[in-house]
Order: sequence, then structure tokens, then C-alpha cells
Amino acid sequence: MALFGNKAKAEAYANQLAGKLDQCVMGDYLLADIFEASKKNEYYWLTQTISYYDSRNRTVLVGSDELVICNCHISKISNVDEVMRQARRAARFIVSDGQLQRAERLHSAASSAQASLSNVDSVALNYTAYGFRPLGEYLDENRTVLLDTNQVLIVWAQILKEKLKQRFPNLQFNDMIQTIELDASGKKWIVFPYLTRAINWNSWF
Repeated sequence: MALFGNKAKAEAYANQLAGKLDQCVMGDYLLADIFEASKKNEYYWLTQTISYYDSRNRTVLVGSDELVICNCHISKISNVDEVMRQARRAARFIVSDGQLQRAERLHSAASSAQASLSNVDSVALNYTAYGFRPLGEYLDENRTVLLDTNQVLIVWAQILKEKLKQRFPNLQFNDMIQTIELDASGKKWIVFPYLTRAINWNSWF
């Protein structure tokens, strides 16, 4: 019974926090700067399909002090998270040369995936650049933790997704949202994808 009670409390705190974050001007600042960036040639891909060969897939990463939009499919980012998890698991259970070699292969794969991701076109905006502290735990007046940082980021990501939908009605969003790690620091990111508008290309005959 306590489990369900805790879940209900977490949902109530999340709703309470969502109301506060929705009213925070930080979201307006971010959306305004994304809109301005999208008008520049080098960032046109943020909201538009840029060629026939464009997959139209974009991915938003929401962190404690950063909003990043990448010009790639969400699988490219979640793949980094997955190979890192595999590498960490393999590194914990090395009792033979074969397991050591497997751990080394997975570590190399994780490094390659991270390097590949660093070459993706992206736009990054830091909250601290606007004068805001990084997002952390949601606390009450007694400094008791109501929601941990990951839960706070999930709420913030959902708020940002709704703001993006409203500001850019031509973009297509789905319900996917997930938590990932992109390096060994343990830092969590909340990610979700969107699609730019499809273009009807002319037929030759």
C-alpha cells in the first residue's frame, strides 16, 4: 500500500512542479533562442527538412544545465547509452581472458559511439547563461527531497516538449521520452525525438 501511496505523492509533486516550471521564463527564453537560431542557414535543420536525403529525425536532450538539439535519430544517442551500459557490466565481471577481451571491445565500441555523436550537428543552450542555476532536486521548505534530479528533468522535458509543440506546430512529436547516460560521469539526460515536416517532392513523369 505504501508503494502506491508513494507513487501518488510523486505524481502530486510532479504536477506541482510542472505548474511552477511552466510559468518559469526560462522556457520562454529557450524557445525564443531556438526560434532565432532556426532562421540561420547553419541551423535551418532545427525546424525544416533540408534536403531529399534528410531523415527528418531530430533529438532533444534535456540536462541539468543544458538543452541540446541534435540533427540525428534518437537511436544514435540511445546507442551510446546502451553500449556504455554493456561495457560497464562487462568490466564488473572479468574472471577470464575472454571476458577481458569482450570488455575491451565494448569499451572501444562505447568510445567510438561517443566520438560519432560528437560529430553530429547540434545546438546547445545552457540555463546558467541566462542567469539560472542548474536544475536539481525538488525540495520542500525543510530541504526534504520531494523529487530527485532525474524526476525533475523528466517534468522539465515534458514542459519543453509542449512548448516546442506550441511554438513549432509543423514539427511532429510522439510519446517517447527516456533517460540516458552519455559518459561515465553518471550524469542523466532526458531525451525525446521529433520529425520535421515531410516535403512532397515533384515526380519526373
